[in-house]
Amino acid sequence: MVKLSFISVKLSKVLLVLLLLAVLSLAAFSCVAPASGGGCAGQGAQGWSGFANYDGILYLGSMDGEVLALNPS
Repeated sequence: MVKLSFISVKLSKVLLVLLLLAVLSLAAFSCVAPASGGGCAGQGAQGWSGFANYDGILYLGSMDGEVLALNPS
């Protein structure tokens, strides 16, 4: 009886280690192929950014990465 409980404890530890390895390998391989459109890099930003109004001046970001300030008056 004691031998069976020892085997079940050992088996549960092995399953825990296998589960941990599976999760770590999924996390590692999710970042492998950013060139294929997926992965951690993802796709770059496209389009115009949002805008902000401060003290009567409209600020927005261009598609070239510049900040534009427009006076609407």
